[in-house]
Amino acid sequence: MSVLGVVFGALLSPDHAGVYSLNTKDLGWLTVAQFSFLSLCMLLAWWSAPQAQSLKDVRLLLAVAVAARLICIPIESYISNDVDRYLFDGKIAISGLDPYQINHNEKGLEELKKRWSPPEEHAQYPTLYPPLSLGIFSLAASAGAKNAPLVWKLLNTAFGIMTVFILAHLLQRLGRLRHLSLAALSPLLILETGIGGHVDAVSTFFVSTALHFYYSRKMVCSGVFVGLGVLTKILPIMLIIPLFFGQNKLKGRVEICTGLIGTVALGYGLTILLGLVPVGSIATLFEKWRFGSPLFSVLESLLQLPVLASVVMQSLVLGSLVLAYKSWRLKGVIAITNPLIPWAMMLVLLLSPVVFPWYLMVLVPFVTISPRPFLLVWLCTIPLTYEVLGGFHSMGEWDPALWPLMVISLCFVSSLYFEFRGDSFRKSISEVSSSAYVGDTQ
Repeated sequence: MSVLGVVFGALLSPDHAGVYSLNTKDLGWLTVAQFSFLSLCMLLAWWSAPQAQSLKDVRLLLAVAVAARLICIPIESYISNDVDRYLFDGKIAISGLDPYQINHNEKGLEELKKRWSPPEEHAQYPTLYPPLSLGIFSLAASAGAKNAPLVWKLLNTAFGIMTVFILAHLLQRLGRLRHLSLAALSPLLILETGIGGHVDAVSTFFVSTALHFYYSRKMVCSGVFVGLGVLTKILPIMLIIPLFFGQNKLKGRVEICTGLIGTVALGYGLTILLGLVPVGSIATLFEKWRFGSPLFSVLESLLQLPVLASVVMQSLVLGSLVLAYKSWRLKGVIAITNPLIPWAMMLVLLLSPVVFPWYLMVLVPFVTISPRPFLLVWLCTIPLTYEVLGGFHSMGEWDPALWPLMVISLCFVSSLYFEFRGDSFRKSISEVSSSAYVGDTQ
Protein backbone atom coordinates (compact mmCIF):
# COMPACT_ATOMS: atom_id res chain seq x y z
CA MET A 1 0.00 0.00 0.00
CA SER A 2 2.82 2.40 0.83
CA VAL A 3 4.52 1.68 -2.48
CA LEU A 4 1.24 2.42 -4.30
CA GLY A 5 1.02 5.72 -2.45
CA VAL A 6 4.51 6.60 -3.62
CA VAL A 7 3.73 5.58 -7.21
CA PHE A 8 0.80 8.00 -7.08
CA GLY A 9 3.43 10.72 -6.86
CA ALA A 10 4.38 10.00 -10.45
CA LEU A 11 0.93 11.18 -11.52
CA LEU A 12 1.41 14.45 -9.63
CA SER A 13 4.81 15.27 -11.13
CA PRO A 14 4.97 17.98 -13.81
CA ASP A 15 6.13 15.37 -16.33
CA HIS A 16 2.88 13.38 -16.17
CA ALA A 17 0.18 15.64 -14.72
CA GLY A 18 -0.85 16.85 -18.18
CA VAL A 19 -0.96 13.33 -19.60
CA TYR A 20 -3.48 12.24 -16.98
CA SER A 21 -5.39 15.57 -17.12
CA LEU A 22 -4.74 16.44 -13.50
CA ASN A 23 -5.61 20.05 -12.76
CA THR A 24 -2.68 21.81 -11.13
CA LYS A 25 -5.18 23.72 -8.99
CA ASP A 26 -5.84 20.42 -7.22
CA LEU A 27 -2.17 19.63 -6.69
CA GLY A 28 -2.19 20.87 -3.10
CA TRP A 29 -5.12 18.71 -2.08
CA LEU A 30 -3.71 15.69 -3.92
CA THR A 31 -0.34 16.10 -2.19
CA VAL A 32 -2.05 16.37 1.19
CA ALA A 33 -4.04 13.23 0.35
CA GLN A 34 -0.87 11.38 -0.64
CA PHE A 35 0.94 12.26 2.58
CA SER A 36 -2.16 11.43 4.65
CA PHE A 37 -2.57 8.05 2.98
CA LEU A 38 1.08 7.17 3.53
CA SER A 39 0.85 8.34 7.15
CA LEU A 40 -2.12 6.05 7.67
CA CYS A 41 -0.23 3.12 6.12
CA MET A 42 2.74 3.85 8.37
CA LEU A 43 0.61 3.99 11.52
CA LEU A 44 -1.28 0.81 10.64
CA ALA A 45 1.97 -1.02 9.95
CA TRP A 46 3.37 0.17 13.28
CA TRP A 47 0.19 -0.63 15.20
CA SER A 48 0.04 -4.19 13.84
CA ALA A 49 3.77 -4.90 13.92
CA PRO A 50 4.75 -8.02 15.87
CA GLN A 51 7.71 -8.12 18.21
CA ALA A 52 10.90 -8.55 16.21
CA GLN A 53 14.25 -9.65 17.57
CA SER A 54 16.57 -9.45 14.57
CA LEU A 55 16.84 -7.75 11.22
CA LYS A 56 15.81 -11.01 9.58
CA ASP A 57 12.39 -10.56 11.14
CA VAL A 58 11.93 -7.21 9.37
CA ARG A 59 13.63 -7.96 6.05
CA LEU A 60 10.35 -7.55 4.12
CA LEU A 61 9.79 -4.15 5.72
CA LEU A 62 13.35 -3.12 4.84
CA ALA A 63 12.82 -4.27 1.24
CA VAL A 64 9.63 -2.19 0.98
CA ALA A 65 11.44 0.81 2.47
CA VAL A 66 14.24 0.57 -0.09
CA ALA A 67 11.81 0.01 -2.98
CA ALA A 68 9.68 3.01 -2.00
CA ARG A 69 12.74 5.26 -1.99
CA LEU A 70 14.11 3.95 -5.29
CA ILE A 71 10.74 4.46 -7.00
CA CYS A 72 10.90 8.15 -6.16
CA ILE A 73 14.17 8.83 -7.97
CA PRO A 74 12.79 9.42 -11.50
CA ILE A 75 9.78 11.44 -10.29
CA GLU A 76 10.18 15.18 -10.89
CA SER A 77 9.62 17.22 -7.76
CA TYR A 78 6.21 18.83 -7.29
CA ILE A 79 6.82 19.50 -3.57
CA SER A 80 9.37 22.30 -3.98
CA ASN A 81 12.08 23.59 -6.29
CA ASP A 82 14.83 23.56 -3.67
CA VAL A 83 16.94 21.11 -5.67
CA ASP A 84 17.35 23.71 -8.40
CA ARG A 85 18.59 26.12 -5.74
CA TYR A 86 21.01 23.55 -4.32
CA LEU A 87 22.55 22.75 -7.66
CA PHE A 88 22.93 26.35 -8.78
CA ASP A 89 24.63 27.22 -5.48
CA GLY A 90 26.97 24.30 -6.13
CA LYS A 91 27.63 25.48 -9.68
CA ILE A 92 28.47 28.98 -8.41
CA ALA A 93 30.95 27.48 -5.94
CA ILE A 94 32.76 25.31 -8.49
CA SER A 95 32.89 28.30 -10.85
CA GLY A 96 35.19 30.03 -8.38
CA LEU A 97 32.62 32.45 -6.93
CA ASP A 98 31.33 32.69 -3.36
CA PRO A 99 27.63 31.76 -3.10
CA TYR A 100 27.63 33.10 0.48
CA GLN A 101 28.40 36.61 -0.76
CA ILE A 102 26.51 36.89 -4.04
CA ASN A 103 22.93 36.17 -5.05
CA HIS A 104 21.59 34.68 -8.25
CA ASN A 105 21.00 38.12 -9.78
CA GLU A 106 24.71 38.91 -9.78
CA LYS A 107 26.05 40.26 -13.05
CA GLY A 108 27.91 37.61 -14.97
CA LEU A 109 25.59 34.76 -13.98
CA GLU A 110 23.09 35.30 -16.78
CA GLU A 111 24.34 32.46 -18.98
CA LEU A 112 24.58 30.06 -16.05
CA LYS A 113 21.01 30.92 -15.02
CA LYS A 114 19.75 30.08 -18.51
CA ARG A 115 21.30 26.63 -18.34
CA TRP A 116 20.52 25.82 -14.69
CA SER A 117 17.16 27.62 -14.20
CA PRO A 118 17.33 28.38 -10.46
CA PRO A 119 14.04 29.47 -8.84
CA GLU A 120 13.39 33.20 -9.18
CA GLU A 121 11.91 33.53 -5.69
CA HIS A 122 15.32 32.54 -4.29
CA ALA A 123 17.30 34.84 -6.56
CA GLN A 124 17.79 37.77 -4.18
CA TYR A 125 19.25 35.70 -1.35
CA PRO A 126 22.81 34.36 -1.09
CA THR A 127 22.95 30.72 -0.02
CA LEU A 128 22.10 29.93 3.59
CA TYR A 129 23.35 26.33 3.63
CA PRO A 130 26.32 25.26 5.80
CA PRO A 131 29.63 24.19 4.21
CA LEU A 132 29.08 20.43 3.99
CA SER A 133 25.75 20.91 2.23
CA LEU A 134 27.39 23.27 -0.23
CA GLY A 135 30.14 20.71 -0.80
CA ILE A 136 27.60 18.00 -1.66
CA PHE A 137 25.72 20.44 -3.92
CA SER A 138 28.99 21.17 -5.70
CA LEU A 139 29.71 17.47 -6.12
CA ALA A 140 26.34 16.93 -7.81
CA ALA A 141 26.65 20.11 -9.89
CA SER A 142 29.99 18.93 -11.26
CA ALA A 143 28.02 16.39 -13.32
CA GLY A 144 26.64 19.23 -15.46
CA ALA A 145 23.22 20.85 -15.79
CA LYS A 146 21.65 17.83 -17.49
CA ASN A 147 22.90 15.09 -15.15
CA ALA A 148 23.18 16.99 -11.86
CA PRO A 149 19.53 16.50 -10.74
CA LEU A 150 19.80 12.73 -11.13
CA VAL A 151 23.17 12.64 -9.35
CA TRP A 152 21.68 14.64 -6.49
CA LYS A 153 18.67 12.33 -6.29
CA LEU A 154 20.95 9.28 -6.16
CA LEU A 155 23.12 10.79 -3.43
CA ASN A 156 20.13 11.88 -1.37
CA THR A 157 18.40 8.54 -1.74
CA ALA A 158 21.55 6.73 -0.65
CA PHE A 159 21.59 8.76 2.56
CA GLY A 160 17.89 8.06 3.03
CA ILE A 161 18.36 4.31 2.71
CA MET A 162 21.37 4.34 5.05
CA THR A 163 19.22 6.16 7.63
CA VAL A 164 16.70 3.31 7.65
CA PHE A 165 19.41 0.70 8.14
CA ILE A 166 21.29 2.60 10.86
CA LEU A 167 18.01 3.07 12.74
CA ALA A 168 17.14 -0.59 12.24
CA HIS A 169 20.45 -1.62 13.78
CA LEU A 170 19.97 0.80 16.68
CA LEU A 171 16.40 -0.34 17.32
CA GLN A 172 17.57 -3.96 17.34
CA ARG A 173 20.08 -3.15 20.07
CA LEU A 174 17.43 -1.25 22.03
CA GLY A 175 14.92 -4.09 21.71
CA ARG A 176 12.49 -1.76 19.91
CA LEU A 177 12.62 -3.15 16.39
CA ARG A 178 8.82 -3.20 16.16
CA HIS A 179 8.93 0.60 15.80
CA LEU A 180 10.99 0.44 12.60
CA SER A 181 7.98 1.10 10.35
CA LEU A 182 7.82 4.67 11.73
CA ALA A 183 11.07 5.36 9.86
CA ALA A 184 10.90 2.79 7.06
CA LEU A 185 7.45 3.94 5.92
CA SER A 186 7.59 7.57 7.02
CA PRO A 187 6.12 9.71 4.22
CA LEU A 188 8.41 12.56 5.24
CA LEU A 189 11.52 10.41 4.85
CA ILE A 190 10.30 8.78 1.63
CA LEU A 191 8.79 11.69 -0.31
CA GLU A 192 10.95 14.54 0.96
CA THR A 193 14.07 12.49 0.23
CA GLY A 194 13.29 11.02 -3.18
CA ILE A 195 10.82 13.49 -4.68
CA GLY A 196 11.48 16.74 -2.81
CA GLY A 197 15.20 15.95 -2.77
CA HIS A 198 15.77 17.96 0.39
CA VAL A 199 19.20 18.06 2.00
CA ASP A 200 17.50 17.39 5.35
CA ALA A 201 17.76 13.71 4.41
CA VAL A 202 21.53 13.99 4.77
CA SER A 203 21.23 15.76 8.12
CA THR A 204 18.78 13.09 9.33
CA PHE A 205 21.33 10.39 8.52
CA PHE A 206 24.03 12.17 10.51
CA VAL A 207 21.72 12.63 13.50
CA SER A 208 20.69 8.96 13.38
CA THR A 209 24.34 7.89 13.27
CA ALA A 210 25.19 10.23 16.16
CA LEU A 211 22.47 8.56 18.26
CA HIS A 212 23.83 5.13 17.31
CA PHE A 213 27.32 6.03 18.51
CA TYR A 214 25.93 7.71 21.63
CA TYR A 215 24.21 4.47 22.62
CA SER A 216 27.46 2.61 21.93
CA ARG A 217 29.26 5.00 24.35
CA LYS A 218 31.53 6.21 21.55
CA MET A 219 31.15 9.85 22.52
CA VAL A 220 33.79 11.32 20.23
CA CYS A 221 32.18 9.65 17.22
CA SER A 222 28.76 10.80 18.38
CA GLY A 223 30.03 14.38 18.62
CA VAL A 224 31.62 14.11 15.18
CA PHE A 225 28.31 13.09 13.59
CA VAL A 226 26.38 15.79 15.42
CA GLY A 227 28.99 18.15 13.97
CA LEU A 228 28.44 16.75 10.47
CA GLY A 229 24.72 17.31 10.99
CA VAL A 230 25.44 20.93 11.92
CA LEU A 231 27.59 21.33 8.81
CA THR A 232 24.58 20.18 6.80
CA LYS A 233 21.75 21.98 8.62
CA ILE A 234 22.18 24.20 11.67
CA LEU A 235 19.32 22.66 13.67
CA PRO A 236 21.21 19.59 15.06
CA ILE A 237 23.39 21.92 17.16
CA MET A 238 20.57 21.82 19.73
CA LEU A 239 21.29 18.14 20.34
CA ILE A 240 24.41 19.05 22.27
CA ILE A 241 22.28 20.26 25.21
CA PRO A 242 20.65 16.93 26.14
CA LEU A 243 23.62 14.82 25.02
CA PHE A 244 26.08 16.91 27.06
CA PHE A 245 24.04 17.31 30.24
CA GLY A 246 22.72 13.77 29.97
CA GLN A 247 26.23 12.43 30.55
CA ASN A 248 27.03 11.29 34.09
CA LYS A 249 30.80 11.48 33.62
CA LEU A 250 33.01 14.44 32.80
CA LYS A 251 34.97 12.33 30.33
CA GLY A 252 31.89 11.70 28.22
CA ARG A 253 31.05 15.40 28.18
CA VAL A 254 34.55 16.36 27.11
CA GLU A 255 34.61 13.70 24.39
CA ILE A 256 31.29 14.65 22.81
CA CYS A 257 32.18 18.36 22.84
CA THR A 258 35.59 17.59 21.36
CA GLY A 259 34.03 15.66 18.50
CA LEU A 260 31.41 18.34 17.81
CA ILE A 261 33.60 21.43 18.11
CA GLY A 262 36.49 19.84 16.21
CA THR A 263 34.27 18.77 13.31
CA VAL A 264 32.47 22.11 12.99
CA ALA A 265 35.72 24.08 13.29
CA LEU A 266 37.38 21.89 10.66
CA GLY A 267 34.42 22.27 8.28
CA TYR A 268 34.23 26.03 8.54
CA GLY A 269 38.01 26.37 8.62
CA LEU A 270 38.44 24.49 5.34
CA THR A 271 35.66 26.57 3.81
CA ILE A 272 37.42 29.80 4.76
CA LEU A 273 40.74 28.45 3.44
CA LEU A 274 39.00 27.84 0.11
CA GLY A 275 38.25 31.55 -0.04
CA LEU A 276 34.57 31.42 0.96
CA VAL A 277 32.95 33.45 3.73
CA PRO A 278 30.31 31.05 5.14
CA VAL A 279 27.83 33.51 6.61
CA GLY A 280 24.93 33.37 4.16
CA SER A 281 21.45 34.88 4.26
CA ILE A 282 19.63 32.92 6.95
CA ALA A 283 18.81 36.08 8.95
CA THR A 284 17.30 37.75 5.88
CA LEU A 285 15.29 34.64 5.08
CA PHE A 286 13.76 34.56 8.54
CA GLU A 287 12.88 38.23 8.30
CA LYS A 288 11.02 37.78 5.01
CA TRP A 289 9.46 34.30 5.09
CA ARG A 290 6.47 33.04 7.09
CA PHE A 291 5.12 29.54 6.73
CA GLY A 292 3.80 26.59 8.70
CA SER A 293 4.39 27.95 12.23
CA PRO A 294 1.21 28.30 14.33
CA LEU A 295 2.92 29.64 17.45
CA PHE A 296 4.95 32.27 15.60
CA SER A 297 1.86 33.35 13.68
CA VAL A 298 0.00 33.98 16.94
CA LEU A 299 2.93 35.83 18.49
CA GLU A 300 3.37 37.96 15.38
CA SER A 301 -0.28 39.02 15.50
CA LEU A 302 0.16 40.19 19.10
CA LEU A 303 3.64 41.72 19.15
CA GLN A 304 5.65 44.21 17.13
CA LEU A 305 8.79 42.87 15.42
CA PRO A 306 11.43 44.13 17.91
CA VAL A 307 9.43 42.82 20.86
CA LEU A 308 8.64 39.60 18.99
CA ALA A 309 12.32 38.95 18.31
CA SER A 310 13.11 39.52 21.98
CA VAL A 311 10.33 37.17 23.14
CA VAL A 312 11.44 34.45 20.74
CA MET A 313 15.09 34.69 21.85
CA GLN A 314 14.17 34.74 25.54
CA SER A 315 11.89 31.73 25.05
CA LEU A 316 14.66 29.88 23.25
CA VAL A 317 17.18 30.60 26.02
CA LEU A 318 14.72 29.73 28.79
CA GLY A 319 13.66 26.53 27.03
CA SER A 320 17.29 25.52 26.55
CA LEU A 321 18.03 26.10 30.25
CA VAL A 322 15.04 24.01 31.28
CA LEU A 323 16.08 21.25 28.90
CA ALA A 324 19.64 21.34 30.23
CA TYR A 325 18.38 21.13 33.83
CA LYS A 326 15.99 18.27 33.11
CA SER A 327 18.70 16.39 31.21
CA TRP A 328 21.11 16.88 34.11
CA ARG A 329 18.50 15.56 36.58
CA LEU A 330 18.10 12.47 34.41
CA LYS A 331 21.81 12.03 33.73
CA GLY A 332 22.72 8.42 33.23
CA VAL A 333 19.51 7.75 31.36
CA ILE A 334 20.15 6.93 27.74
CA ALA A 335 19.43 10.26 26.11
CA ILE A 336 18.10 8.71 22.93
CA THR A 337 15.20 7.09 24.83
CA ASN A 338 14.53 10.06 27.09
CA PRO A 339 11.12 11.54 26.10
CA LEU A 340 12.47 15.03 26.77
CA ILE A 341 15.19 14.83 24.13
CA PRO A 342 13.20 15.62 20.96
CA TRP A 343 12.30 18.95 22.53
CA ALA A 344 15.88 20.09 21.93
CA MET A 345 15.15 20.57 18.25
CA MET A 346 11.40 20.96 18.55
CA LEU A 347 12.00 24.08 20.63
CA VAL A 348 13.64 25.84 17.67
CA LEU A 349 11.04 24.59 15.20
CA LEU A 350 8.12 25.70 17.37
CA LEU A 351 9.56 29.21 17.68
CA SER A 352 10.67 29.48 14.05
CA PRO A 353 8.71 31.68 11.62
CA VAL A 354 9.32 29.10 8.88
CA VAL A 355 8.48 25.40 9.27
CA PHE A 356 8.34 23.59 5.97
CA PRO A 357 7.36 19.90 6.30
CA TRP A 358 10.84 18.68 5.42
CA TYR A 359 12.27 20.53 8.42
CA LEU A 360 10.69 17.83 10.59
CA MET A 361 12.55 14.97 8.90
CA VAL A 362 15.25 15.16 11.56
CA LEU A 363 12.64 14.36 14.24
CA VAL A 364 11.75 11.00 12.68
CA PRO A 365 14.66 9.11 14.35
CA PHE A 366 13.39 10.23 17.76
CA VAL A 367 9.78 9.22 17.17
CA THR A 368 11.06 5.86 15.89
CA ILE A 369 13.15 5.23 18.99
CA SER A 370 10.53 6.49 21.44
CA PRO A 371 7.07 7.06 19.89
CA ARG A 372 5.38 10.02 21.56
CA PRO A 373 1.86 11.28 20.73
CA PHE A 374 2.90 14.90 20.20
CA LEU A 375 5.68 13.92 17.81
CA LEU A 376 3.53 11.53 15.80
CA VAL A 377 0.75 14.09 15.54
CA TRP A 378 3.05 16.87 14.36
CA LEU A 379 4.81 14.65 11.80
CA CYS A 380 1.47 13.47 10.40
CA THR A 381 -0.26 16.86 10.28
CA ILE A 382 2.54 19.16 9.05
CA PRO A 383 2.00 18.06 5.38
CA LEU A 384 -1.42 19.76 5.54
CA THR A 385 0.47 22.96 4.76
CA TYR A 386 1.04 21.60 1.26
CA GLU A 387 -2.43 22.85 0.34
CA VAL A 388 -0.55 25.94 -0.85
CA LEU A 389 0.87 24.01 -3.82
CA GLY A 390 -2.32 24.28 -5.89
CA GLY A 391 -2.25 28.06 -6.16
CA PHE A 392 1.54 28.13 -6.49
CA HIS A 393 1.69 25.72 -9.44
CA SER A 394 -1.46 26.94 -11.22
CA MET A 395 -1.17 30.72 -10.78
CA GLY A 396 2.27 31.33 -9.29
CA GLU A 397 0.70 32.62 -6.07
CA TRP A 398 2.14 31.72 -2.67
CA ASP A 399 -0.91 32.22 -0.46
CA PRO A 400 -0.98 29.72 2.45
CA ALA A 401 -4.39 29.15 4.03
CA LEU A 402 -4.97 29.56 7.75
CA TRP A 403 -6.86 26.33 8.35
CA PRO A 404 -3.79 24.00 8.23
CA LEU A 405 -2.20 25.98 11.09
CA MET A 406 -5.42 25.74 13.08
CA VAL A 407 -5.67 21.98 12.56
CA ILE A 408 -1.99 21.43 13.38
CA SER A 409 -2.32 23.55 16.54
CA LEU A 410 -5.47 21.80 17.74
CA CYS A 411 -4.06 18.32 17.15
CA PHE A 412 -0.68 19.17 18.70
CA VAL A 413 -2.13 20.79 21.83
CA SER A 414 -4.58 17.92 22.25
CA SER A 415 -1.77 15.38 22.00
CA LEU A 416 0.22 17.31 24.59
CA TYR A 417 -2.75 17.17 26.95
CA PHE A 418 -2.97 13.41 26.67
CA GLU A 419 0.82 13.17 26.94
CA PHE A 420 1.13 15.11 30.17
CA ARG A 421 -2.17 14.42 31.89
CA GLY A 422 -2.17 12.64 35.23
CA ASP A 423 0.86 10.52 35.94
CA SER A 424 1.49 9.45 32.34
CA PHE A 425 4.53 11.64 31.81
CA ARG A 426 6.09 10.82 35.18
CA LYS A 427 5.44 7.15 34.45
CA SER A 428 7.20 7.41 31.10
CA ILE A 429 10.19 9.03 32.81
CA SER A 430 10.35 6.29 35.43
CA GLU A 431 10.09 3.59 32.78
CA VAL A 432 13.02 5.08 30.91
CA SER A 433 15.01 5.52 34.09
CA SER A 434 14.50 1.92 35.16
CA SER A 435 15.20 0.34 31.82
CA ALA A 436 17.94 2.30 30.08
CA TYR A 437 21.25 3.55 31.44
CA VAL A 438 24.54 4.60 29.96
CA GLY A 439 27.02 3.21 32.40
CA ASP A 440 29.52 0.49 33.12
CA THR A 441 26.77 -2.11 33.27
CA GLN A 442 25.50 -1.46 29.75
